[in-house]
Amino acid sequence: MNAAELLQDLQARGIELRAEGERLLCNAPAGAMTEELKQAIAANKAALLEQLAAGGPARPVTGVELRPLPRDGDLPLSFAQQRLWYLDQLEPGASVYNLPFAYRLRGELDAAALEESLNALIARHEVLRTTFDSASGTPRQVTDNDWRLALPVVDVEAPAPETDELPAALYRERVAQPFDLSRGPLLRAQLLRLAPDDHVLLVVVHHIVFDGWSVGVFMRELATCYEAVVAGRTPELPPLPVQYADYAAWQQAWMESDAPAGQLAYWKQQLHGELPVLEMPASHPRPAEQSFRGGSVTLDIPAGLADAVGRVAAGQRVTPFMLLVSVFATLLYRYSGQDDIIVGTPVANRAQPQTAGLIGFLVNTLALRVDLHGEPSFAELLTRVREVCLGAYENQDIPFDRLVAELQPARDLSRTPVFQALFTYEEADREPPRLADLHCTELPVDVDVAHTDLSLWVRNSGQGMRCVLEYSSDLFERDFAARLLRHFGTLLESATAAPQQPIGTLAMLDADERRQLLEAWNDTAAELPSGTCIHDLFLQRAAAQGEAVAVVTADAELSYAELAARSGRLASYLRGRGVGPGSFVAISLERGVDMLVAVLGVLRAGGAYIPLDPDYPVERLAYMLEDSGAGLLLTQASLEERLPAGGVPRVRVDTDRADIDACDDRLQDGPAPEDIAYVIYTSGSTGKPKGVQVPHRCVVNFLLSMARQPGLDADDVLVAVTTLSFDIAVLELYLPLVVGGRIVLADADTARDGMALAALLEASGATVMQATPATWRMLVAAGWQGREGFRALCGGEAMPRELAADLLARCDSLWNLYGPTETTVWSTFHRLTEASDHALIGRPIANTRVYVLDPRGQPLPPGVPGELHIGGAGVTRGYLGRPELTAERFVADPFAGGDARLYRTGDRVRYRDDGVLEYEARMDNQVKLRGFRIEPGEIEAVLGTHEAVAQCVVQVREDRPGDVRLVAYVVPEPGRGLTVTEVRAHLRGFLPEYMVPQQLVELDAFPLTPNGKVDRKALPAPFAVGTARPVAAAEPRTPAERYLLDLWKELLGHERVGVEDNFFEAGGHSLLSMEVIARVRRDTGFSISPRAMILESLATIAAGLPLQEAAEARPAQAGRQEPSGLAGRMKKLFTRSRK
Repeated sequence: MNAAELLQDLQARGIELRAEGERLLCNAPAGAMTEELKQAIAANKAALLEQLAAGGPARPVTGVELRPLPRDGDLPLSFAQQRLWYLDQLEPGASVYNLPFAYRLRGELDAAALEESLNALIARHEVLRTTFDSASGTPRQVTDNDWRLALPVVDVEAPAPETDELPAALYRERVAQPFDLSRGPLLRAQLLRLAPDDHVLLVVVHHIVFDGWSVGVFMRELATCYEAVVAGRTPELPPLPVQYADYAAWQQAWMESDAPAGQLAYWKQQLHGELPVLEMPASHPRPAEQSFRGGSVTLDIPAGLADAVGRVAAGQRVTPFMLLVSVFATLLYRYSGQDDIIVGTPVANRAQPQTAGLIGFLVNTLALRVDLHGEPSFAELLTRVREVCLGAYENQDIPFDRLVAELQPARDLSRTPVFQALFTYEEADREPPRLADLHCTELPVDVDVAHTDLSLWVRNSGQGMRCVLEYSSDLFERDFAARLLRHFGTLLESATAAPQQPIGTLAMLDADERRQLLEAWNDTAAELPSGTCIHDLFLQRAAAQGEAVAVVTADAELSYAELAARSGRLASYLRGRGVGPGSFVAISLERGVDMLVAVLGVLRAGGAYIPLDPDYPVERLAYMLEDSGAGLLLTQASLEERLPAGGVPRVRVDTDRADIDACDDRLQDGPAPEDIAYVIYTSGSTGKPKGVQVPHRCVVNFLLSMARQPGLDADDVLVAVTTLSFDIAVLELYLPLVVGGRIVLADADTARDGMALAALLEASGATVMQATPATWRMLVAAGWQGREGFRALCGGEAMPRELAADLLARCDSLWNLYGPTETTVWSTFHRLTEASDHALIGRPIANTRVYVLDPRGQPLPPGVPGELHIGGAGVTRGYLGRPELTAERFVADPFAGGDARLYRTGDRVRYRDDGVLEYEARMDNQVKLRGFRIEPGEIEAVLGTHEAVAQCVVQVREDRPGDVRLVAYVVPEPGRGLTVTEVRAHLRGFLPEYMVPQQLVELDAFPLTPNGKVDRKALPAPFAVGTARPVAAAEPRTPAERYLLDLWKELLGHERVGVEDNFFEAGGHSLLSMEVIARVRRDTGFSISPRAMILESLATIAAGLPLQEAAEARPAQAGRQEPSGLAGRMKKLFTRSRK
């Protein structure tokens, strides 16, 4: 007898049991409390406290009396039944809500007696003979008093299982057979004969007439009946005070009374505002509709840990349920990163004494909204959860389905409303039921169904706990679910061992998992040459193959020896101008030989170069010169007018050529590996770019790693297309020179022209090119067909799947490269073999470590997204002149020790099970577009300086696949208007072209979140360049639209609906939608599918109703004085029953 059954027994004996804190108090009639009962209460104390806290059988519900009703009218459905009936209308014949249970019966069994006993139960419980009819337009219960069940005995040829794990092959097909709710029967049973003295009773019943509690009632009464029948007696059970139909009618009447007002107010307050949607990391994209396909995994908690749960729960003044659901919420928090989580949990809903022995669908679901914000300790979380649970228990009588109708959450067929995770805890029966002399054992029946994304069921047997995690197989792989459940066990162990520890730092990973994440997947150690700088690698190659061609442009080419000599002479010249280690030299040159000579010359002189793109606005170039403190500017006469006036001394490499060529090309001393090689400016959130300082040692490690993989050698010809201001140009300019290959340096016009670039690739005999996805798309669009043996290196922004497919079809190999400027060009790489792998960014390069961490710096398991942190030899010095920002983004590496640092990338990634990284998105608003990192805040800062702009928001949107755009949303100053041309002209004065939004959307005001911030998710899609303003509700245009609009307004009870609206979004709910369907069928003879009511607008539905005149359909007029439909019938029914 479990706790719930014990409470029923005590209630039947007139014994009142109540809880005061952790004490149980009894009030019993004289002689009612036996010694056996005292022992049972003591043995089940914890479970009884749990049951009483959850609103056990003795908890009364006031307001309307539950009593038997006459059977001379329609019998309504309960709210829960209405939901299942409605779902059956959406998907007729589905077996999602088939509820199976099985018991193994060992011993001499009388099959005829068992069949007679089953029919005694069917005769006793009206609900087991019930079907559901909707001929009147509203579903009702119909009882068949003559139906009897036949119990077929099936000989199973498979050998009898030695354990109590029933092979799935024995039941899966039988369980999956659908029920017809309108015809019945809704219960079937089979006796599987494994051996003459070994049987399995398999019962399958539709959930609409049954629940988990009913299983216990069913088996206890079956045992009583079977014992009587085999003994030759007529089964005798105490009469039922009410039937399920009486309960359903009572529930409807109670909800129409004033009694539930307080409870409804509680739930509306508890679930106010935007309900959080659980976003667990999924293995697959969420389908548009739930299929309810699922799987399950199991974990056994040992007795010692199960005992610890009880001890800690008692010490913290909570129940075991509260502790376990707190661990589950913590698990969801750690996986999703969300600190506002709703967990559903079922309650028996048997508060009224008359329902304790009733079979039927009485179970209710409570929505526990768990607040995990502020990183509470586990003990503090228990306190929060305790208050939530107690409040929910006090207000548990509101049917969940009615609550959903009241809350009207956004309709989403892809997930359950209100919550997406369910938690169930139960105490196992201490004694299994006995059918006469038969040994009876309950068997688990796995049905491969998932009603929610995740559902965790924990059963305490007294010798440990069994945990079963049911998961949606549309979303999650079995390995992911098994890992999730394993982490539940680890969190449970760490939480009970250290309840004062913050929930974010409770151990979730075991030692082997940590070792794999931190060490095995970061085993990238490789030897580096000591004391070597970038140009040293080039000079070594020049000494070995001086006559080989190093670089080719449209009008020139240089050998390695010539390039070494020219860069050496420039370096000597620069030395004479004071350039050395610690010096910054700005370079603004057209793409050509002079540009390559300039960067090598600055490096060999010991200075660091700062690229200034000639196409940038003058204001931006001026800021970069001032911010960097550059002492010299290398440029050419043709660019003078495009550069800031005055200030920095200039060297014109064309007009000063004679002075440069007169210098010696041999230098004695050079920079050290720790010296800065270049400073690259990237977008900054304050509206100003920031400079990243990159030492030689970082670049040397990068180049030598790239030479190994993806791999370049002396036979390679690389076409360089990237502007010097983008740090990926480092690979294009230096890697071929390190390995003895050839650079074909495309000029700016060719790099921007797909056809010209395709021609260059063909004419040059190129074997490899690196470019951003935007450049590769341009090339493919121009008709480039690829080359045999060609390698494509792609990076700078996320690679679209379509592009991956295009390049795989044209290239010998395709490499996806990832890395921020702050960790030196590329930090990870992955060779793609399938287009579906387009988001994979691979593994770390040599001497590089990568970690996927949560906000507390804890490593995350495979499948769980977090922020990518990068450590190792590529970590740069930080931001020039920004020590605070450097300290914020470059943090101590707790996994390497010493003075090692990690760079926080701000990118959200996750590990696959094989240790390959998968890119998801930016964690903040910063994005990459066409290879350039863009901080929308910088664009907003500039846009906000326009005199006509009151507010602005900038977003990167992809409203059509592959069409990624910058969109500016603007609220203008009162009385001012804006044009796209005006805005773009203003921005072009301060920002490079890639940071100028392509579209402008003008709004009267921005949508706001409850806390007053701009709700970026609610900004409208820019369907056209220009303004976006609210559109009035569309008026009806056809007789069918006019008919439906009148009907919807009548049933919805308001006028705020137009023909482009959806019924549910206009305030409808499932049962009301069925009334629409019934009324349309009655008025017109045509049918509307329930699915169309969910998915389609009124206009789309009306298009399927061939009404020519409004007179063809005349819906009843609104303004009725009496309650209509089900509510009205219930009011009349209960009024009549009291007379």
